[in-house]
Amino acid sequence: MYQSILCLVALNENSRRVVKQAKALSERFDAQLRLLHVVEYVPLTGTEDAMLTAPIPIAEELESQARAFVTQLADDFALAPGSISVVNGDLTTELETHIQRDKIDLVVIGNHCRSGLAALFNHAEDTVLHRCACDMLAVSLD
Repeated sequence: MYQSILCLVALNENSRRVVKQAKALSERFDAQLRLLHVVEYVPLTGTEDAMLTAPIPIAEELESQARAFVTQLADDFALAPGSISVVNGDLTTELETHIQRDKIDLVVIGNHCRSGLAALFNHAEDTVLHRCACDMLAVSLD
């Protein structure tokens, strides 16, 4: 049913649960599994509504830390060395690029239920749900 699965990885221990689910699905369907982490744009003080990239040294350090975390996850789950992508950019743009380029037919992402003020803010899983051009599995992290 699925041939190519993309697992979106956050930089926290909850990602282990998400990757575990994605790995089980990839084994069940004999599908290729890829991990993706996007180091997103950050707002800089004084720019109010503008979203800009982080200064180069900071962006490089964030990417380096993210790459180390995702590489360790891939190693822990015995994934192929070329199965990870860590990129700087906008989550939706990078997601669409990876889905098209790698012919992804399932995206796996972690999901937290939110209430109160936290429910008012945009979150990665909401963005992915509304922009994803393929099937999506949201792994409950609560």
